[in-house]
Amino acid sequence: MSFLTYHEETFYYEILEKEEIDITCIQESSYVKRLFKVRKFIRKGNFDIVLSFLAAANFMAEFAGIPYRNWKLIVGERSTNPNIYKSAKLKFYRLFHFFSDYIVANSHANMKIIEK
Repeated sequence: MSFLTYHEETFYYEILEKEEIDITCIQESSYVKRLFKVRKFIRKGNFDIVLSFLAAANFMAEFAGIPYRNWKLIVGERSTNPNIYKSAKLKFYRLFHFFSDYIVANSHANMKIIEK
């Protein structure tokens, strides 16, 4: 097990380090460069499962699997934004859910929004 982040937040590092869980942080101000660095990290990681949370991380994980992948991909929608039908960016992100194996939501209401 390992963690990949793209923001240097250390509030949980102590717990992860105590459990000897590797942490990698890809800090990149350019969203496009960050997207490709995350893709490269995931594709070379020899992972069995990739689990991501929230829209941007989900998109990067789904993008990493194109055109093929050797890992299972589970994306987590924590609080689906009701503007998902109005925002071009959120619609675009939602389309990439077709590249995931599973979508996990924290409520039935969130899942209904995603399924529309």
